[in-house]
Amino acid sequence: MFTGPSQGFATVIDPVVGGISYNIQPFGLGNPNLAPERANTTTLGVVFQPEWLRGAMISVDAYDINISGAITTLTAQDTLTQCLAGSAVTCALITRDPTSGRITNLLQPRLNLASLKTRGLDFEAGYRTRIGTGDLSLRVLANYVDTFISSTAGGIAIDRAGDVGTPTGNTPNWRGQFTGIYSQGPFSLVVQERYVGSGKYNVLYTSKDLADEFNNIPSRFYTNLTARLRIDNRGGSRGSNSELFMTVNNLFDQAPPINPNNTISSTNTNLDLYDAVGRTFVVGFRFKY
Repeated sequence: MFTGPSQGFATVIDPVVGGISYNIQPFGLGNPNLAPERANTTTLGVVFQPEWLRGAMISVDAYDINISGAITTLTAQDTLTQCLAGSAVTCALITRDPTSGRITNLLQPRLNLASLKTRGLDFEAGYRTRIGTGDLSLRVLANYVDTFISSTAGGIAIDRAGDVGTPTGNTPNWRGQFTGIYSQGPFSLVVQERYVGSGKYNVLYTSKDLADEFNNIPSRFYTNLTARLRIDNRGGSRGSNSELFMTVNNLFDQAPPINPNNTISSTNTNLDLYDAVGRTFVVGFRFKY
């Protein structure tokens, strides 16, 4: 509510000045007039544990969440889009040069949106079994977002489901994670696969705003591999339950998608979804004393 103003950077496509793209420096700030959010939430889940496959479990959970007065900050582009759609609230946040028509100042305060609605499914599957003298554990978590709609009073409703760009969205339709662990005696091997589904750089853009080849972001897989060796030293407290480990993150050096419109900010990809570092190695030794 009382956060002071801070200046940022953004790129907007502005139909008022012929649809050109240019950089602005919006100000984010608090809003002392914020009110609490109110929500109606419906969830329904089922769990299946088949007798014919002991150690297996599958669950599916559906959710439907409707929030009124949701607290959020609109992006610079969304502020402009909603103003052009007739929202007096967002138009009051924009100042233009009277000669050129370009935006000279744009405020991004925390706002109570008129509504925020989301609906989707959560999936989980797990399986544990013995293989030889070792133990195998498999687990899959996945999420499907069907809708993620926000709107301001007097503005248009925007569905960000499938938006994977920055700063507009962190909501791919599909995302998931697989974890497999095999343990035999003191040795264990962990494989982790993370999936980010395909989506749009910005779901509001058409081919006139951004070429389809740049607006359509393909899916990404990230593989992490960890090997652990437990060293039991029960002769004394020091060194007891020690462990050697080595991890390779982003094993196949998967590159992130690059933001096509980002010409100023050093954050040229969505760090909430993608690995911007590349393949990394970690070697360590853990011990208790």
